[in-house]
Amino acid sequence: MNRVKKLLALRKQDDLVKLALLLFLAAGWFLYTACAQGINYARIQTQPIEYVAESSFSGAVLEQKLQKLQNAEGVAGVSRQREILLTAGDKVLHVTELERKYLTDCCGIEISGTDRRYWLSRGAFSGLFGGTSSPGRLTYQREEKTESGEFLLFPGFSEEDDFAVTLGSTVTLGDSQTLRVMFEHSDPSGADIRKLEGLGFTVLNQTEMQRRSFEAELALTKFLYAALAALFALAAGTGFLKCSAERRKRKQRTE
Repeated sequence: MNRVKKLLALRKQDDLVKLALLLFLAAGWFLYTACAQGINYARIQTQPIEYVAESSFSGAVLEQKLQKLQNAEGVAGVSRQREILLTAGDKVLHVTELERKYLTDCCGIEISGTDRRYWLSRGAFSGLFGGTSSPGRLTYQREEKTESGEFLLFPGFSEEDDFAVTLGSTVTLGDSQTLRVMFEHSDPSGADIRKLEGLGFTVLNQTEMQRRSFEAELALTKFLYAALAALFALAAGTGFLKCSAERRKRKQRTE
């Protein structure tokens, strides 16, 4: 504390001390930025990642491939999926049907009740109801049938995406050759995609995966540059303080 008071007093007498203090402030800001970007990079890398893939197989061959994929290292869950469209007046909602186990294990959605239920991201829910008062009920058209269902805002979905899911059945999903795969961690090396392609699947959302990989690389780059800038600012500030101290010593010797 005494050193800080001494520096604050010296800054009024020596411009080098002023520069050193400014550099130390800059170093603190760069260090804060480096920590924020490091946390962001770690968050991206440790988040589960979902792939949407398509298969040219069917029947027993597809079941065998799915079982092998389910048992692969790093795979948190696999589900067939199907896209459906709900219309209510001028409002349209795209919904993904998924298997019960995937909804429970990978999405954290507990299935209960017999009513038709849909779980929506904040953006999808607001677009449908114009607010965030959940749950909401709505009568809609689904595959030329009029139905009524319950729509729930699910906080586990990203707020950036308009996303909605519902429980599919063996009837609706049985012939689907599209699947959703969740891996436990992000993989910037592309090993996950190669694993899927090695089993004969085609990844449909590679663009989204490339965007996520770019975000991770950008966060890492910002972290490295901010950390280096903090080190340079600290070194330069320390150098100015040493120069100031040497100048004061020379002045004292000449007096």
